[in-house]
Amino acid sequence: MSAVHSSLADLPGATIVFAGLADVRARRPTPEAALVQAATLRLAAHGARVPRPDGESAELLLYERLEADFPDRASCYARYNALLAELVSFLDALDRRRLRGLPTQLDEVG
Repeated sequence: MSAVHSSLADLPGATIVFAGLADVRARRPTPEAALVQAATLRLAAHGARVPRPDGESAELLLYERLEADFPDRASCYARYNALLAELVSFLDALDRRRLRGLPTQLDEVG
């Protein structure tokens, strides 16, 4: 991991986002991959090229992938919301770093 990416590892939600970016690049169909695919445009603003999933929304795909681990609807929905909150926290922190003139490039993460 480069020095820039090491500094991004401390951002809230970084672990799950970096895992999702790695999964997308490796074409692994994980909830984390679907999570980052839900933020394609915001991640692109920081250099990450994340393709949208074919045929359905990334948010629906995320929920479907979570259902395998959380068959209880309430637990699945709670995890879905928690993951989206982590993603938003990461993206907001990344945007704040950019406003302060700090590096935010994600192009080599994963």
